Amino acid sequence: MHSGGLVLGSRIKDKSPRGLAVVRCGDSSLHRNWATGRRHFDVGVSYYGSDSAVEFPEADYVHRCKGGKWDGLFLFFKQFPEAIDRYDYFWLPDDDIDAVAADVDSLFVLGIENNYHVYQPSLDERSYYSHLITLRHPSFDVRYTNFVEVMVPFVSRETLVRSLPIIEKTASGFGLDFLWPQMVREIKGEAYRGVAIIDAITVRHTRPVGGNLHQFMRDTRRQSAMD
Repeated sequence: MHSGGLVLGSRIKDKSPRGLAVVRCGDSSLHRNWATGRRHFDVGVSYYGSDSAVEFPEADYVHRCKGGKWDGLFLFFKQFPEAIDRYDYFWLPDDDIDAVAADVDSLFVLGIENNYHVYQPSLDERSYYSHLITLRHPSFDVRYTNFVEVMVPFVSRETLVRSLPIIEKTASGFGLDFLWPQMVREIKGEAYRGVAIIDAITVRHTRPVGGNLHQFMRDTRRQSAMD
């Protein structure tokens, strides 16, 4: 659905950032592409690699633990509970997402000014993808939908708080995609216009689907993505 009233991040505040991007990352993470340089959001790094000496000067919060993406994010917020109250919106991307800081800034402002609760940038035409709906549609600026993928979600504080008990013991987060619209319905009284894919802004998913996380689950949890 096209919305003529879409606010494309035109009013970015220089002070008191309201957005926090938290990436679960390994040693080949691409997050520095969007975390380094001038930006109006804060950055948290939750490192699952094995290099105890690696530093993250680009990060406002640094967390280190093995595990999957979502149980690791749970532990990040357990270590930094003050972050939940400090920020209004959170970006939780995979570490193989290529993006630029200005677009991430605009995406945070889109959520704030349009009162979205779960949303994502679309994937560009060169991305590896699992769901066709997540690819950029050139006819629209924004599509309101009932599905936002766990790969690159932006979530409101209210959605994050509802998600934390669910992700405590899950490595993959698979299935959250289907629960989020239900949460938004509880928050807003309806899901419509609270869940969105932003076609006006794209990111690139650079690695084939079914990589490190899937292998980690098979090796340590004896579970597949389907499980």
